[in-house]
Amino acid sequence: MNIKKFKLFETKLVLGILFINLLFAFLAVIFLISSHTQYQYNLNETSHNLALLLEQCITDKIRLIDDAVLRVERELAYQMNAGQVDIKRIEQILSSEQKQLPEIDAIRITNATGEVIFGKGVANTAVSYADRDFFQKHKNHSISDLIITEPIKGKVSGIWVIAFTRCYHSMDGEFAGVISAAVPVDTFSRLLAIPSLGKTGTAVLRYANMGLIARFPPIKGEAGQPGHNKVSREFTEILESGLHSATFHSANTPDSVERTYTVNQIPGRPFTIAVGLVDDEYFAPWKSQIAWLSVMLGLFFLGSSVFTWKGIRYLRDRSAMEQAILDDNTRRQILIEQSRDGIVVLDQEGKVREANKRFAEMLGYTPEEVQQLHVWDWDTQ
Repeated sequence: MNIKKFKLFETKLVLGILFINLLFAFLAVIFLISSHTQYQYNLNETSHNLALLLEQCITDKIRLIDDAVLRVERELAYQMNAGQVDIKRIEQILSSEQKQLPEIDAIRITNATGEVIFGKGVANTAVSYADRDFFQKHKNHSISDLIITEPIKGKVSGIWVIAFTRCYHSMDGEFAGVISAAVPVDTFSRLLAIPSLGKTGTAVLRYANMGLIARFPPIKGEAGQPGHNKVSREFTEILESGLHSATFHSANTPDSVERTYTVNQIPGRPFTIAVGLVDDEYFAPWKSQIAWLSVMLGLFFLGSSVFTWKGIRYLRDRSAMEQAILDDNTRRQILIEQSRDGIVVLDQEGKVREANKRFAEMLGYTPEEVQQLHVWDWDTQ
């Protein structure tokens, strides 16, 4: 093999190893991109499923509370149609409903002017709901459907509550008052704590006006207070879009922790549930894959580099050896041709391998003819 062929083979070897290294690096990048996409999909699906779970829990809780209010409303309607209100019976029903749903702080009933006439804690206290928005809506617009308020401070309990209200009517169909079930916001905090959100995950329940109802885990300061309505731009855009559910990533959070959020607007209710999960917790296995692949690629690159270096060194040593043999043969050939004596080199069978021109002249042959002779061809002569 001549020098040019050695150089060409050496170049091909280096380029081949480089191509293999680049191919493995490319495949590793493709794998990591695909794996990252899968982990991101799993993160989005997890937050979406948790938001759906909490939405169902809250919807079920609202239904139970509304059923309790409806039962009280039906009892009032029955008694008013009968022409007489049994105060003792009403108080028994209110107490019974509250015991069945301990999440309710109290169910109270007002008259047509807003004065609270039945319910826990009002026997010796003059309390009026006439200034409450829900009371005015029921009275002025004859809204008999369920009205759910934003967080308000209870006039009797003094705690933050959500009021679930319905109105009731007199025998002639006139507005007669409001039934209000006051549910502490802590009830919703406990609901938000049901699913496992990870070490730094969060669940947030907000009212239709984006005011905070409950957050788990709770945070200190203004951002953790009921009614706080400073939210991220992405959250606002989702609410304005009217979408039932959407997922987004945000670093603008009240506790400054970057998360992936799924926001669900609860159909038919003025509530929005948001579940935020921290990427670092869900991408930890993917980051381990990066470390593992980096080590494996590093070892492969090191091994291929050592192989290439040894291969090139072997090729260069062999090239140098063959060049030395070639140079030696060339010098020997020059010495043979320039000798005044006839010189012949035979193989093991006695056939001529080399002969100089002087030897051919001594035998009377041309150099080409001498190459076809055996030792006995001139020994006989």
